[in-house]
Amino acid sequence: MGSISEWHIRDVEDVTKPSHPRVGLLKKVWKLNIPPKVKNFVWLLIRKRLQVRARLHRFMQHISPIYPFCQSLPETIQHMFMDCQYAKDVWALSPDLMPLPSQAGDLYIWLLSLSPTSTKSELDPLSKALLICWQIWEARNNVVFHDSKATLASCFHAAACVGLDFWRLNSKARLDSADSMMIK
Repeated sequence: MGSISEWHIRDVEDVTKPSHPRVGLLKKVWKLNIPPKVKNFVWLLIRKRLQVRARLHRFMQHISPIYPFCQSLPETIQHMFMDCQYAKDVWALSPDLMPLPSQAGDLYIWLLSLSPTSTKSELDPLSKALLICWQIWEARNNVVFHDSKATLASCFHAAACVGLDFWRLNSKARLDSADSMMIK
């Protein structure tokens, strides 16, 4: 009773129940026209398996749990993608993703509320949000592993480039060279 293996089995059972909201979100994600590396990242994000510092600190005490962007609070999924001022500023660059995640309360519920449907000239809101999450994670990794500085513009621009390039190359509705795409 109460062993680690029982906890893992219970955790898997909870997430695999068809009624669990994260299952619905995962089903939406696999159908999106976004790069596979982003889908794999989102799978870890939704399953709460990203190796954020607060999670690592539980097992390796020598790793600081503090988020490198703000240097004030523990690096959790919630803080990294919603509560940190850097994340809020990145989300504010895409006003069509309303309400912003910081206003919605829970990242997973907010992602579930976004529409996975796209038009010929735009990425869908869910894909945009996931690409921005991916770039926030990439910016964090560049700060942690390459000691580089992250700017809001570079984070948002990278999300737009990765998403739009992949979408253009893999979209069922090929675009004419004269058509324009907007990520807003």
